Order: sequence, then C-alpha cells, then structure tokens
Amino acid sequence: MAMQDYENANAVEDKKIMERREQLPRWGKPARGWMKVNVDSALNKKEGKMGFGLVMRDHEGRVIVAKSIVRLGKWDSAAAEALAAYFGVISGHEQGVQQLILEGDAKQITEAIKDEGQNLSLLGQLIKDVRFGLNAIPMWNVEHVHREANKAAHRLAKLALT
Repeated sequence: MAMQDYENANAVEDKKIMERREQLPRWGKPARGWMKVNVDSALNKKEGKMGFGLVMRDHEGRVIVAKSIVRLGKWDSAAAEALAAYFGVISGHEQGVQQLILEGDAKQITEAIKDEGQNLSLLGQLIKDVRFGLNAIPMWNVEHVHREANKAAHRLAKLALT
C-alpha cells in the first residue's frame, strides 16, 4: 500500500509540474512580414565584462541572426539592457528589416524606449539612441516579455561571458 501511495503522489506532482510548464510564457512568432529580435544582457562585474545576446527570427520562427557579444565595462544592469536593445536594432538595420519587433525581459527598458519623454542621464541617452535607430525602420514595436520567453537571447548573453 505504501508503494501505491508513493506512486500516486508522484503522479499528482508530475501532473502539477507539467501544468506549470504549460502556463509559462513562451516565445511567439511575429506576424507575416515582420521580424522579431529578442535581446538580453548578462554581467560579470568581478571581471568587468558585459555579455549581450540577440536572436532575430522571421514569421515562421526561423533564426535569421543569432549573436553573442562581449564588451568590457562595469555598467549597471539597466544600461546593459539598453545596450542589448541597441545591438538588436543595429542587427535589424544590417538585415534591412522594414518591420521589426524588439523584445526584451527588462520592463524598465522596454517601457523607457516607448516613452517619448526626455531623460538626460546616461541611460536616457542610450534609450534615445535605441529610439533613433528604431525610427529609421518604417514599422516597429517594442514589447516586454517574461524571461521564459527570452531564453535564447539570455543563453547567448551568458555565453558571451565565458
């Protein structure tokens, strides 16, 4: 009887785990004709390194560009996320993209990019550069996604630190 109780408890727990996985946000394909670039950053403050990852995909989910970029510096996470967004926009320009969705998991940054207000801080100037780059693309959008939907860019950012 104890073995049956154990197996039943595990079956219930396995079902709960599967249900939670199904509820996690997932990456979604952009509409036909659009490209989506997911961006992220990672920091190694001890070594003074910043890693950036970006993945650009088309409406079928095919990877068009995947980059892992490293830079030296001891920036804070917000500035690093803004620079990741900038790298994503630059990649859009390099590919000649006409319709771009920029996605990142740093809500402060995605909201700041959408905000047309002026910010004279270093972060504000980085955001201004991202917006300037986006405005050179005929159609664009910026979206915040949960980390679970941004895993590929996150892995590439971490890879840059190795």
